Amino acid sequence: MISPRSPEQKPPEAALRQIAIFSDLRENQLQWFASRAEELRLSPGDYLLHEGDPADALFVLLEGEIRGRRENGGPDAPGFVGRAGQVVGMLPFSRMTHFP
Repeated sequence: MISPRSPEQKPPEAALRQIAIFSDLRENQLQWFASRAEELRLSPGDYLLHEGDPADALFVLLEGEIRGRRENGGPDAPGFVGRAGQVVGMLPFSRMTHFP
């Protein structure tokens, strides 16, 4: 879900600057990245992606956490936890075409 930013939220560049891999980018580089990004706000229980979806995006977690597991693996399948400050997903040069 895309939702408007509340007044107390930092602009995307300020939030990105606090993440290690973005911390030393020049201002114009950070603005370039932020201008091409899409902000998503998820509620508890929302799905970010599903097994088999095209692997065509990476996700920068600015706050909160996400949890995932294979849909066909059942409740005991190994899981994944992504937390604020992490970058997850696939980079454009990855050979993967769909999420496992």
